Amino acid sequence: MFCKLMKEPSKQSGIETCHLHVRMSCKLMKEPSKQSGIETCHLHVRMFCKLMKEPSKQSGIETCLLHVRMSCKLMKEPSKQSGIETCHLHVRMSCKLMKEPSKQSGIETCHLHVRMSCKLMKEPSKQSGIETCHLHVRMSCKLMKEPSKQSGIETCHLHVRMSCKLMKEPSKQSGIETCHLHVRMFCKLMKEPSKQSGIETCHLHVRMSCKLMKEPSKQSGIETCHLHVRMFCKLIEEPSKQSRIKPRHVP
Repeated sequence: MFCKLMKEPSKQSGIETCHLHVRMSCKLMKEPSKQSGIETCHLHVRMFCKLMKEPSKQSGIETCLLHVRMSCKLMKEPSKQSGIETCHLHVRMSCKLMKEPSKQSGIETCHLHVRMSCKLMKEPSKQSGIETCHLHVRMSCKLMKEPSKQSGIETCHLHVRMSCKLMKEPSKQSGIETCHLHVRMFCKLMKEPSKQSGIETCHLHVRMSCKLMKEPSKQSGIETCHLHVRMFCKLIEEPSKQSRIKPRHVP
């Protein structure tokens, strides 16, 4: 899931608060792989999102339609430590964002190339239904906006440390899985080619509840699902940084 975090007037400098409501349907098609430990898939996503800023009611609502086509390759590595799973993810994604109510002028097309390596460490939990994990991510991405060739290319490196707690709830409806996800994330974004001035550091506190409904599929290897997400997040800049930052992704 990708979202754009808009700024709002806040009493505390460097804090951005927003509510994000997302409805997303996706189709995942897995491909057979010749290499062991490598999983290749193509993901077609159609997402409708509404972003409501606080404390305004109507003026702070931004509605957009996001069409995404993404192919990714996941390579898992053997791990010596129990409970630790290491993987490398190579992603190629093209997306088209159409803002309402404009028809043509509100369309922004971009291509995003992502290389990401992550390490997941699961912790034993005393409470039933609660899964706690720590995720360490290193990601480099290149964003190319159309129609410009060179001037529209933005390259950045993102270092993320995230701890999350997932609590699954029993569901009455078959095929529906409800969960609450509590996330604390620290991230550092470094833009090229500057060395020091292009470093943005932030702390992101996220509380998200999501409902996943899987649909039966007629085609083998294709999984279709609908994801309903409610998310509250607060972004806090570090005191040492004076410029406001614009995060690209919310994992």
